Amino acid sequence: AGAGRGIGGTVAWGPDWSVWVTEGPEESGVVDLRDARTGESVRSWTGHEIDVNDVAFSADGTLLATTGDDGALRVWDPATGRLAQEFVIPDGGVVWGPSFSADGTTVAASWLDFGAVRIFDLATGVERSSVAQEGALATSLSPDGASVVLGNVNADEVVVAETATGQRRFT
Repeated sequence: AGAGRGIGGTVAWGPDWSVWVTEGPEESGVVDLRDARTGESVRSWTGHEIDVNDVAFSADGTLLATTGDDGALRVWDPATGRLAQEFVIPDGGVVWGPSFSADGTTVAASWLDFGAVRIFDLATGVERSSVAQEGALATSLSPDGASVVLGNVNADEVVVAETATGQRRFT
C-alpha cells in the first residue's frame, strides 16, 4: 500500500515532529501512528467501532485524542496504543474536533448529533461542562484551559465559551 496509500484523511503531527497520526482505511476504525521520515506505520490499533473522524495530540505528546462515528472521544497513550480514558455517549453519533488544554488536564470534542461540545477533566473522567452549538466541527482549548473556541461547520460563526460553566463569552 505504500507509506501514504490506503489511509484516511484526518492527520496531526506529534509535538516533536517525529511522528504523525492518521486514521487507517476509511470506515476501519483504525488509528495509525506513522514515522515522519519514512511514512511507515510505527503502531496502529483499532480505536473506534466504525470510523475515525479526527485526531489531536496533547502539547507534550503523551496523549492522543481520537473521535469517531461511534459516539466516542477516546484518549490514548500513543507510545503504547493503550486506552487512557474514554467518553462515550450511547447512540451519540458523530463526534469531531478533539482538543487538549496545554497542560493536558482537559479535553474537549463536539457531538454533532447532539449539537453540543463537551469538556472533560482527564484526571477524574467527569464532564466539566458543555456548550450548546450546532455544527461545531472544531474545538480549541485555550492554553490555560479556561476557554474553548468552537468552529462552525458553515464557517460563518465562531463561539468562545468558558470551560468551567459552558457559558458563551461571545460569538
